[in-house]
Parts: sequence; structure tokens; C-alpha cells
Amino acid sequence: MYKNHLQTRFGKVILSELSSRHIFAFVAHMSERGYSKSFINKCVQHIRSALLKADELCGADTHSTLYKPIRLLHANPLKERFLDAAEASRLRDYVELHHRDAVCLLIGFLMYTGARRHEVFTAEWQHINLERNSWYVPVTKNGKPRYVMLNRRAVQIIEYARLLQTQQYIHKPQWLFINPRTHKPYRCVFSKWSRIRAELGLHDVRIHDLRHSFASTLVNNGATLYEVQKLLGHSRSATTERYAHLANHRLQQAVSLIDKAYE
Repeated sequence: MYKNHLQTRFGKVILSELSSRHIFAFVAHMSERGYSKSFINKCVQHIRSALLKADELCGADTHSTLYKPIRLLHANPLKERFLDAAEASRLRDYVELHHRDAVCLLIGFLMYTGARRHEVFTAEWQHINLERNSWYVPVTKNGKPRYVMLNRRAVQIIEYARLLQTQQYIHKPQWLFINPRTHKPYRCVFSKWSRIRAELGLHDVRIHDLRHSFASTLVNNGATLYEVQKLLGHSRSATTERYAHLANHRLQQAVSLIDKAYE
């Protein structure tokens, strides 16, 4: 977001000259290019945060037009998308078939761990402990480290990644998933993901939906919301409550057994 949008637009603007006019022009530009309102709002919020941090660190003067917060666009709540069993099976088979492709392995790891995209992109070998089937994430979204428990399929992805890198690189890379062109972690896999989801008929599935699908699969198979919270690394239980309706649906199915018992 910063490098592709904010830096190119505001990188050479002097802070004291950055006014609401610049931000309104940026919002209009992004809207014309077809970016979603929610993404544009995130960009504006990042600008706000940068201005606040500049003021906090060095008392930087901001333009008078920015004394009042910039009004965000009205964005509809994002629809949560979960993979059903058939869709998950297709994606799982695709990853298995293309296990010599680093991006496919990365996508499989997202699917089997429910981790955030940035966490997977920057995952390092030094933080993988296969003796304990765990992965240490030193920096998370909330700024705190966490451990991710690895299931059998996630471990298999790691083994595939190790084998692939052994074949491609003389020295062991620092990261699990390496872009062969840059020899650095991937920054974006959108193009590849777009091709994969088109081929599998998952046109409306976003990368982050793999995290939602991980959570929904857990809940639908008996995991408690507390367990899901810990596995996803949510710092607040309220964040995990979005999956409560899935647990309620499972309870409704369970209580319907009474109907069958008394037929």
C-alpha cells in the first residue's frame, strides 16, 4: 500500500504543505481507477496515522485544513466468503499438484494455518520448529509475538518448500517462500492467485478469505470460539465473534436430533 500508492503520490510533498486538497485528489484518483471504498479508506487512515506519529515524534506542523479529520467514504461491510467442502477440495488438490511452485505452496500454507498474509510472506526458517510442530511469529498485527500450531498439511507444505529450495538454491534461504526472480520474500501474489481462482471457479475468493475459511472449518468441526481466537491470533475475543453464527448453526443442528428422537 505505501510503496505502490502513498509513496508515489505523497513521497515528495512537504509535510507542512500537505493539505486536504491533496487527499481529496488522491481519493478521487483512486476511485477513478476502480479501487474499493474500503481500500481507499485504509489508505486515508494510514495517512492520518503518519500525521499523528509525525506530530508525536517531532511536533511537526500540519496544514490548517487537516486539523479536522478527513471524512471517510461510506463503504459497505465486506462480505465474508468461506470455502465450502468442494471448493476447499479443489484448492487442496491444486496445491498438491503444483507443489513445485512456491506461490502455490504459500497459498496452501495460508489455507492450512489461517495466518495473516504478511505473517506467511515473511515466515523464516529459523522460526519453524518441526519437533513441536510450531511456527513462531515474532511480529503480528497487534505488535505481539505468537506461536502458530502446525497441522499435518501445514507441515507437508513446509517439507515441500524445503525440498524446492534445496533444488533451486545452493545456500538455504532465510524465508520459507522465496520469489525466484528477486530471491526475496513475495510482496504480492495477486496475479498468480487471480489465475488460480479463475481456473478453479473461485472468482470471488480473496486471499484473506482463506483465513476466514480456516476459522469456519474449525468451528463447523467442533472447535470453540476461544480455540479459534487463539489459533487466529486475535487479541480480542470480539474479533472472533464474527464466527459465532457458525457455532450457533452447529448447535441448531445438534438440538434437531431431539426431533428425530421423538419421531
